[in-house]
Amino acid sequence: MLNHAAANALLKTLEEPAPGAIFILITHQLSRVLPTIRSRCRLFPLPTPDQTQAAAWLAQQQVADAPRWLARAGNLPLAAKALADNEHLPAWQTLLEALAAPRGFDVLKQAEALHKLELPMVVSWLQKWAYDLLSLKLAKQVRYHPDLQSALQQQAQKLPLDGLLAWQKQLNLAQRSAHHPLNTKLAIEQLLIGYTDL
Repeated sequence: MLNHAAANALLKTLEEPAPGAIFILITHQLSRVLPTIRSRCRLFPLPTPDQTQAAAWLAQQQVADAPRWLARAGNLPLAAKALADNEHLPAWQTLLEALAAPRGFDVLKQAEALHKLELPMVVSWLQKWAYDLLSLKLAKQVRYHPDLQSALQQQAQKLPLDGLLAWQKQLNLAQRSAHHPLNTKLAIEQLLIGYTDL
């Protein structure tokens, strides 16, 4: 996203473009684009493909188990392909197994296994787990982990709603600061303790 100074510079360029210039601006958050910039643009909304189209495209890309990756990526095909090609899949799978059965959950062991990964990615994995727990508790639906619905259901029944909401808030705050130079292991430990304390 553009900061204020960059947005003003872009606005100046849009107000006085070079002859024949065409600008293509892309955003995933139209509401965050300054109204003065938006008013000088033509809008072409590009919807995401439906699940059938996305699954067909993933099959063409030779992604095995396309429906699972599509769900884990929030039905975004490019993100699903990136997830399926991610070299850290074993770590994610191990984390999911531990989250699904927290009785023997070892926070220090999990943090040790995850601390060399990018913190935003790990926080994203935890956010998806929290989202599904809350979604099951409130709407009886699973978005990201349909293959783990029974484990999620068991956890959602045990965990208090206010605790889940507090953990989700903790994860959202962690995601905002995940790109800053933090002690990754300590940050992951704190987030996992937040889950085990529910």
